[in-house]
Amino acid sequence: MLVFMPQSLEKKSTRVTMSQIADLAGVSKTSVSFVLNRKGAVGEEATARILAAAKELGYAKPTRASSDLVKPDPGGSSAKPHWNQTIALIWVNTTEAWRHSHLSHLLIHSIGRRFEEFESRLKTIFYNESEGDAFPDLSEVGALFVAGSPNAGFWEKLPADLPRLNLLCKPFSTNCSFLDIDSLHTGYELTQHLLDKGHRRIGFVSNSRSHRIFNLRYLGYYRALDELEIAPLPDWVVRLSQPSGPVQETTRPARDIEPGVERMLALPPEDRPTAIVAANDWNAAAVYQFANRIGLRIPEDLSVVGCDNDPGICDFLIPPLTTFAIPYTEMAHDAVDWMCSLMKGQPLHSQPGLMQFRGKLIERSSVRRMDGEDKD
Repeated sequence: MLVFMPQSLEKKSTRVTMSQIADLAGVSKTSVSFVLNRKGAVGEEATARILAAAKELGYAKPTRASSDLVKPDPGGSSAKPHWNQTIALIWVNTTEAWRHSHLSHLLIHSIGRRFEEFESRLKTIFYNESEGDAFPDLSEVGALFVAGSPNAGFWEKLPADLPRLNLLCKPFSTNCSFLDIDSLHTGYELTQHLLDKGHRRIGFVSNSRSHRIFNLRYLGYYRALDELEIAPLPDWVVRLSQPSGPVQETTRPARDIEPGVERMLALPPEDRPTAIVAANDWNAAAVYQFANRIGLRIPEDLSVVGCDNDPGICDFLIPPLTTFAIPYTEMAHDAVDWMCSLMKGQPLHSQPGLMQFRGKLIERSSVRRMDGEDKD
């Protein structure tokens, strides 16, 4: 996982700097930031050198109040931002279902509340290129978050002088940074949880082959199985094709996975999966409904895991769903702090970066442990 973490914005300090630690450890400053902020992935040997160098230099992690990020110095340069302004979050080519989802509301609410602390406002814009929507007016916007799945021509329409960060977008070559979810890690951890419970016949269901995040979760699923040299049978994988139309990240209704799930669960008991990784909680709920309809018990006959920890789904399914919680609140807070540094003209990093966030498994009762005979 690559994580660029905010560092101190003070220009003059007697503290030991990350650059000094990097020089002593023989690594990059970014690697030092990963290790000291405990949110990145760096090799064990490099981590040991970084920690030893930090200890030798007497490094102490600085503390910083939120207000230090956003209040311009009296008489500061014109490059410093004027607060009490509007920051836009533009969602590009998102589905109607996502716009109304718990997770999108959580992210928007968390960013908006954080900016309220700085006496600024968040304006949310939904823009769909394929429907011919007029390009949003950004003339009164002081900074911009871009989220969703923009097409290539979208980026050329943005004002070049606006401070900008990209959220939940496919990374591409640009001079702007990205904040994203480590979805490959999510799929891997969900599958590994089932493997740890003794499952070896594990299926995967998704209502989209074109959705970037779902595809990464599928790759994580495949990687976990491949490490044990388990090859999932084609009949164990359901990934729906996108309806005809412009290629974009989209999904079909979760109920559309039923024909594929029906074929999967109609296999002889010794051949069908004992567990299923669902691309999100909605897909998991659809698996529940079909399994219950044909008389399969969860988790006695079929274990199921989902993703997103949607409270409107996980706690109401019977039994409650084991899932993966995505840290959107943490992402929102770091995104605002990072944006504030850009608006002050003091970017946290000298080059564009990718910050990825990892969530955690929420274990409930939709998975059973397999005994030795069941593993075969």
